[in-house]
Amino acid sequence: MAGTPSATQVAACHDIGVPVVLVGRDAGDTVASFVSCDNAAEASRVARALLGAGHRRFAFVSSLHAETSFNADRERGFCTTVVEAGCAAPVVTNGGSSYAGGQAAATRLFGNGAAPEAVFCAGDAIALGPLRPLHLTLALVIGGILFAFWRLSTADT
Repeated sequence: MAGTPSATQVAACHDIGVPVVLVGRDAGDTVASFVSCDNAAEASRVARALLGAGHRRFAFVSSLHAETSFNADRERGFCTTVVEAGCAAPVVTNGGSSYAGGQAAATRLFGNGAAPEAVFCAGDAIALGPLRPLHLTLALVIGGILFAFWRLSTADT
């Protein structure tokens, strides 16, 4: 099951013999089973790669429900690694778990003079959102990481 059912919902399923398996989420205090990766470690790995590429100003775009385990773990892993490397804490903004939310987040992040050099998004749908506001010409999204090449619009020069 994708999403995060309440402990009451999981217990109700368990009581009638229906197994519940959460995908990409920690089961928390429920009796559900779960399948997930180490989101914090992988987000830390992304941060180290971006730091190694010379980036120093970061942002994290969260999902609509920032408290979900995958989002919280990715944010913690990414932001902690950036701060431990001596950089300012990443700007954190909500991406609404959608293309439109990612687009709005990019507009907020890049709409002022202190734009981040690198952005890590909590999910794929969010990561696709910056395509239009950043005038991206080529992009690939893998696991919430937007690998992109862009051209600056004439308004940006």
